[in-house]
Amino acid sequence: MENLQERINKLAKNSEYRFKTDIVKNILSEFKNEFKKSNFEKAVLLDKKKHPVYTTYEKMCDIIDIQIKNSKFSVKFTPENIVDGYGNIAVAYNGNPYITLKLALMALKTHNNIIFFSQKYYAVNSIIIQTLNNVCKKLKYTEEIGLIEYGETDKIVQNQSLFDLMLYIGDKREYQKIKRKISLPIVFYGYNYVDVFIESKEFKEILLEIDKFANQNDITINYFDNTSHEETFKFINKYEVSDCFVLFSKNTETIYKFMSHIKVNKFYINQNPFNDYDFEFDEKDLVYNKKIFLKKI
Repeated sequence: MENLQERINKLAKNSEYRFKTDIVKNILSEFKNEFKKSNFEKAVLLDKKKHPVYTTYEKMCDIIDIQIKNSKFSVKFTPENIVDGYGNIAVAYNGNPYITLKLALMALKTHNNIIFFSQKYYAVNSIIIQTLNNVCKKLKYTEEIGLIEYGETDKIVQNQSLFDLMLYIGDKREYQKIKRKISLPIVFYGYNYVDVFIESKEFKEILLEIDKFANQNDITINYFDNTSHEETFKFINKYEVSDCFVLFSKNTETIYKFMSHIKVNKFYINQNPFNDYDFEFDEKDLVYNKKIFLKKI
């Protein structure tokens, strides 16, 4: 069996093929046609033998449609400015197929290769990447741009010389352990981890809805119901800004106090955060910007 380095070496370097907007648009459209529901459902059944899977074909198609409609491309090549992909991107995450699909298509649109590391949803994620690679080859763009690697973040640490950028999606506290070992540029997203502080028990129905959604979407909930305000502030605000925080309280003073002290991207008060919860990733994090200054001779 080929080792990781041999498999990554087979991925075409972005310097070896030209980025062509028209072809990439065609790949996106053809990918939707080739991403068959029957193949997806077979992969779901395989993954269900190991763990629950709630991924739906319909939502996958919605993600594809959004990427097709978003016709703006970050990549640019002019005599004065080059905006291009980094090259080989390693992704450490929980294996969420929706994230796999979104990032794989973004990698295509930003002239990157992408390698996903996870121990969950291996069959579904393999179908996504296999389909994308087949379409890229069919339309004579490049042989492969993606890989699914069965393994955890330690594999990235051990093989970091093979990568140009790392994406870490998950718990910011676990991320602290990893970033000390990585010399690569890293982009961190705290998606899939939600902190919930409960001061009032009168929101039982909403809390049950939160639990149900979290279980079905592989989201980790950190509940705070026996800690003081100050202890909670200290824990939440340590390290990077948190992704999502939910407060359940009927005390106006408490609400304003938390609003003032908690450092978070999304702050919800007495409501279910999952009504509009989605992985919001900035495509510009996958490219670098090089300005060219040429003195005429």
